[in-house]
Amino acid sequence: MRSELLPGVAIASISLLTACGGGDAGTTGPAGDAAGTAGARAAAATEQEATTKQDATLCALLTPEEIAAAFGGTIRAAVSSDRERVCEYSIPGHEGQILLQRMEARTYEERKDMYTKGSYGVKPTAVEGLGQDAYLMGDAQIEVRVSDEDAISVGVMLFAVGEVPFTPEQARSAVIELAGKAAGRL
Repeated sequence: MRSELLPGVAIASISLLTACGGGDAGTTGPAGDAAGTAGARAAAATEQEATTKQDATLCALLTPEEIAAAFGGTIRAAVSSDRERVCEYSIPGHEGQILLQRMEARTYEERKDMYTKGSYGVKPTAVEGLGQDAYLMGDAQIEVRVSDEDAISVGVMLFAVGEVPFTPEQARSAVIELAGKAAGRL
C-alpha cells in the first residue's frame, strides 16, 4: 500500500482491534443467607456485564456520524456489515469503505513485527497517547494495542477517479481520532 494518495486513485486504511474480557466473582459460603445472596447477586451482575460486553457489536464502537465528523464532513459512512471481529462502513457516493477490526494483542505484536521487518514499502510510525502502543501504516491505517489482551485496527480504503474528498493529512488525523474513540470504548 502506498503512503500517499495519487491523483485519480486514492487508497487509505483504518483498522481497530479489541476483545472484551469478563470477570469472575466468587460466592459466599454458609456465613449467612444475606451474605450468600449478596455474593450471588454480585456474581450474576458481573456475569451479566461480561456477557453484555461480549455481545456488544463492534460497530457500536463508532457511529457513522462520528466518522463523518472525523473527516470534516467530506464523507458519509453507513454500516454495511457487522461481524464478530470486523465492522465495515460503506462510503455512500464513493467506492470504498472504512474497516474497524478487533484482534488479540498477540496478533497486533506479530503484525507490527511483520511490518517492521517486511518489505511492504511502508514502515510503522509510532503514535503516542493511544492504548499501550499504537502505530500508523501510511496515512490512513492505525493499529492500537488497547490492553495485554486486546487490539484494534481502523483503516479507510477509497478508490476515487478525479478529486479525492480528503487529504492524506485529514485521513491521518481522522483515523487517529476514530481509533482513540473506539479504544476508549472497549
